[in-house]
Amino acid sequence: MTYLSFPMVLCILCAIMLFLSYGKREATLYYFKLLSAAIFLWSFFNALLFVIPDPQTAYIFYMLKYIGMAFAPVFIYLHVETLTGRSVKISFRNLSILPLITTVLCMTSVYHPLLNSNMQISGDLATRVILVDYGVWFYVQEAYSYVLFVLAFYRITNIFSEIPQRLRKPFVIITVGVVSVFVINVLVTFKIVITSIEPTLVAAVIMLYLSYFTLFSTNMASIIMTSRERIYFNLTSMLFVLDSRRTIIDCNIKAQELIKKLKLEGKSTRFDDFLDAWMAAGKGRASDYNRDVLTIQIDEQERHYQITRQEVTENEVVQGSFIQIQEITQIYELMRSLENSAFYDALTGIPNRNAYILRLNEWDTASTLPLAIIVADINHLKSINDTYGHILGDELLKIVARIISSCSPDRAGVFRIGGDEFVVMLPNSNEEEIEAVMTTIKAQCESFHHKDFGSPSVAIGGVLRNEMGSDLRELVKQADESMYRDKYDRRKS
Repeated sequence: MTYLSFPMVLCILCAIMLFLSYGKREATLYYFKLLSAAIFLWSFFNALLFVIPDPQTAYIFYMLKYIGMAFAPVFIYLHVETLTGRSVKISFRNLSILPLITTVLCMTSVYHPLLNSNMQISGDLATRVILVDYGVWFYVQEAYSYVLFVLAFYRITNIFSEIPQRLRKPFVIITVGVVSVFVINVLVTFKIVITSIEPTLVAAVIMLYLSYFTLFSTNMASIIMTSRERIYFNLTSMLFVLDSRRTIIDCNIKAQELIKKLKLEGKSTRFDDFLDAWMAAGKGRASDYNRDVLTIQIDEQERHYQITRQEVTENEVVQGSFIQIQEITQIYELMRSLENSAFYDALTGIPNRNAYILRLNEWDTASTLPLAIIVADINHLKSINDTYGHILGDELLKIVARIISSCSPDRAGVFRIGGDEFVVMLPNSNEEEIEAVMTTIKAQCESFHHKDFGSPSVAIGGVLRNEMGSDLRELVKQADESMYRDKYDRRKS
């Protein structure tokens, strides 16, 4: 019963694995359970070979154990995919096509192309020896298994280079398990090592225990999976991990969806190229207030995104960066609304006194010279409010604001600084332009006719600043006095 003890012990160990993982719902355990079940099936039928007296029945069980053997590499690959936190790019359905063919052949025929017909079972149950000559289909299945082992090893080494050194121990452990299965399988398949027990099956069980140790004896892998699956991947923000050359080396699902939509290469793409493609596709632009706020058109609606950057350094050397792109449309619109209420007149829609004072300080430089300052005041506004009511008075204010804005050059700043007072600031101007603007404003007001209060009457005056020695606020006062002289002359006439 020596030969029987090995597969029986393996059956028990696999059953323990299934029991320990029962009821646990971690994402890393899904394919771990299936892998345990496949190896249990493999070792169970292998154990029956040593308790079934009939050689023909034993022959059937020998081939049925290949059901578990055929699916085990598939589950190893998928288990490694989930353990490393990668999204599974190849579905279980596609990976299982070849093992499924093997299973169907095993279940429907006593003679099977896995083995040639000269299989020999000799000895009694205590000293049973099984000698087989593998067929072509067996080597096809084995080659497929080797491909999956190599892919699993590649997945581990790929993420191994991306994680901090203190978190690499769990992946070293699982790598030892995968490589041990691969190496022993090669030795047995090509008959480099000949033994009465199945060392590949033993190696697979060892890998299960190494996986279990990785998942539960050290919680580092669980922390990685929790952060990636439950936080990193499920955040509505787009998250990117960049190397020192600003190339994308990792990103979450939200970012992957946009990269795929833009038809980019994904993790080999430079982040700056991604931004350029995104802005080109959505007619994007950077905010005038903050260059890290982007406005993108999506479904003919403007959406706003905030880019947050955090450099990753080690020994004061920049190794890469972490970038988050978060939609802030509602917050951005609220901020713009608050700014508009602070710097724009709610009635006329033009900049208010706060904006005027801010611009006055900004343009107090030599680059604006000669700087023209024009002050305009509506005549008889109080009489119109008293006679016709404030609704028509407000309408008069809006009419005059539109006329002044339309008569001012594009480079000018037009402000409502008081109840009925407006200011036009015009950089790099001259006396002729000041006179032309004032004349045009008066002419436009005189040509406009309202059915209730007739044509607006505006008093207007202006001055020109030619050098920095003069105080700007004193010049504004002079423009104001010029406007009052015009008002007095109009009343006198």
